[in-house]
Order: sequence, then C-alpha cells, then structure tokens
Amino acid sequence: MNSIPFLQLPFLVIQDVLSIMNPFELIHLAKVSKRTKQIVKVILRTKLLNKYHAEIYISDDYGTVIKNGSDSWYYMSTSDRNNPNYIFTDETGNDTSTVMFLQNFTLNKLDHFQRICDLCHDLFGEFKGIDMDLNNSDSQLVIDFLKTKQESFEGCKVWSTTGRNYEIKIKHLLESFEITKHMRFSPQIPENLEINLPENVEKMFVYDARFIKLEQLLAMKSKQIVLFSTKFNNQDITAILKGWNASESNLNLEHLRIDFGSTATDEILQDIPNEIGDAFQVDDGFGKMTSVSEGPDVERDDGKKARVILWAAAGRATVDMYIH
Repeated sequence: MNSIPFLQLPFLVIQDVLSIMNPFELIHLAKVSKRTKQIVKVILRTKLLNKYHAEIYISDDYGTVIKNGSDSWYYMSTSDRNNPNYIFTDETGNDTSTVMFLQNFTLNKLDHFQRICDLCHDLFGEFKGIDMDLNNSDSQLVIDFLKTKQESFEGCKVWSTTGRNYEIKIKHLLESFEITKHMRFSPQIPENLEINLPENVEKMFVYDARFIKLEQLLAMKSKQIVLFSTKFNNQDITAILKGWNASESNLNLEHLRIDFGSTATDEILQDIPNEIGDAFQVDDGFGKMTSVSEGPDVERDDGKKARVILWAAAGRATVDMYIH
C-alpha cells in the first residue's frame, strides 16, 4: 500500500479525499486491493450515502453507468482500440448535465464487463436501470449474468436499429426481471408478434406500438401510458374511455397518450357523457408542471374526471387523457 501514501493518513482525512473523487477514480481505487475496496465501500455508505446509483448500459460495447442527478459516468468495456474517451456537457437554462465515457480496451469485453459489474454492484448496490440494444450478440448472456445479481430493475429501456429474433430476446428479458417503475420500448416489432409487456410498471412508453392489442392496454395498471404508431382506431379509443369511465380498466391511470389511425375524431365521445371544463395544470410525470387546455371532461362515479383532448392530421390522430 506504499504506492498510495494518503491511506496512511487518519481516516477522516481519507474520507475527505475520497469524497471529492469522481466515480471513475473510486472504481480504480477499489480495484487496487481488498483494503482499498473496503475503504471505498465504507465511504459510499457513510459520507457519500445515496449520492450515486449504478445502471447497466449495453450497446455495441458494454458498460456500467454511475449517476448523480443529471451527471453520468459510463465505465465501458470495448474491443475497439479506436473508441475515444470523451466528456459531453449540456447547459439548458440553469441546469447543467455532464456525461463522461471512459473506454477500457479488452480482448474479452463480456468477461471484463462482468468483473466490473461485480465490483460496481458491491460498491453502489443494486443496479436501478438497464438500457439495452437488442442487436447485441451477447444480450442473452448479459441477461443471464445479471439474473445472478438481482431480480428486478426500477427502469428498463429497450431499443434496436436493425436485427431479428426480437421475440426471443424480448421475452427472455421480460421473463428474467420485474420492471417496477418505468419502461421505454422502441424496437420496431412486427404487429403479429405477441409480446407480454409488464402490466404493473408505473410508466410505460412504447414508440412503435403496432404489436399492442386492445386487451393488453386495458389490462395495464400503469399510471402513465404513452403509445405511438398503434393500430388502434376510433372504436378502440372509445372502448378505452368507456372502460375507464365504468371503472373496469386502467384504474391507476393519471395520463394516457395514444397515437392512432383516424382522419376524424368527432365520433369518439358521442356516446360518452361529458362536459367542457376549464384549463388546468398537471404534473407531467417528470416533476414539471404542464398546462392542459380546456376541453371535454368525462366523470367517473367516484368523482374522478378525465380531460380528453383529441386532434387529427394527415391520417393520424392523438388522444391525450389527463386524470384530475
């Protein structure tokens, strides 16, 4: 340990030194020895308690992401010697976010990733989220490895640009873990494939929802549901509204947005009692307030109301439903 002189200092001094290190530095220090790893763990569970959390990021390369608010440190395993390290800073209003990528070259990136995962899981606790490209050739091996670490994630983001065998890979992922809070789903899945999405996740975003059937949507218990490019029509939207109004489906709903095929939406509310209500503000689900224009309110027996906003253009239509 002579190579790290400051470890000979009093613990309070060591604590102060480690508290100003970034996650990359903490990980590297923890890799030095069992003693340094134990020191880093103690600091993370005391002075730095709840400052950081870890997530999984799988693209062409594999990584663990350490996050603190809007700042992210990507500790990547790559087999490409030319992948650069970089820092990206985004300033929006008074908010500044920084993203840092540290590329670690290895001939066996899956093995390197698994060892770093073991370390980060030990240091930072259970991974809160998983962000995965389905095209990755090792995706199923990664999932099987992560199953040995934990049974659930708060968040899951699944995406893909090209590729096949979606059904096998997606089913393997969804059958392996419980997703509890939010799911973002963007692969272009053929509409004839049957994918059982989790019903109890708090927030569900599907960017190509052609495969989702009406009965699947009605069974969801999510607070927020956003579906783009669905195969739904006016009759389906009416059925969704009637199901909620009769307290038969989507009882936990706070916000629903559906993009569907329609050239006119006038008939959707014809058989559903409603009255025009004033504009109001509502939490958008991400901690910010958004304005909802005046429009028809559908009132349920328990007194809850759903503001229904409909518009159509170029053969597609959108329904927004805000519970208030």
